[in-house]
Amino acid sequence: MHDLLNDEQRRVLAELVEVPAGARVSTLERLRRPVVKASGPQMERALARVAEIAALGVGEVDVSVIPPRRMAELWRYGMDGKATLIDRHGAERKLATLLATVVHLTTRSVDDALDEVPLIFRTRCQVGC
Repeated sequence: MHDLLNDEQRRVLAELVEVPAGARVSTLERLRRPVVKASGPQMERALARVAEIAALGVGEVDVSVIPPRRMAELWRYGMDGKATLIDRHGAERKLATLLATVVHLTTRSVDDALDEVPLIFRTRCQVGC
């Protein structure tokens, strides 16, 4: 999997497990959190999450050569594991886990945002349609 990435993509993935200055959690931990409440501001947050994940530039990596079961194992670990533990792995395992996680998050974040749409319409129609 390491060979599928260019230097910039490797750098971007490696930075996901770091805690930015002034933040309390790593970027990975923040991006893993979906929107939990249907509202206009939360819909904006969901769409911003989609855009931020897409801007990483890793979602378009062709991972078709990786067996789906292996991808699932890696993204499950990446979604559930603490960023500090993922960071302790060797470079190849860490990047493979982060790549699988971001590929999963690319789809998952769009699904999460789309799940908000019917809830917002129901809420708005109850208030005054």
